[in-house]
Amino acid sequence: MTRFLLMAATVIIACVLCSKVSSKLGVPTLLAFILLGMFFGSDGLVKIPFDNYLLA
Repeated sequence: MTRFLLMAATVIIACVLCSKVSSKLGVPTLLAFILLGMFFGSDGLVKIPFDNYLLA
């Protein structure tokens, strides 16, 4: 449970920071969120599993 909350907090903080940075650089926010999804996804570096359909 603690790991789940820590992972969720990390994703939310990354989204907020990415939104701030993308607005300053002029990068579309949608592109920034797609890149974050690729980073945190099951094939990315963090490898969050999406096999549990109830959790996902």
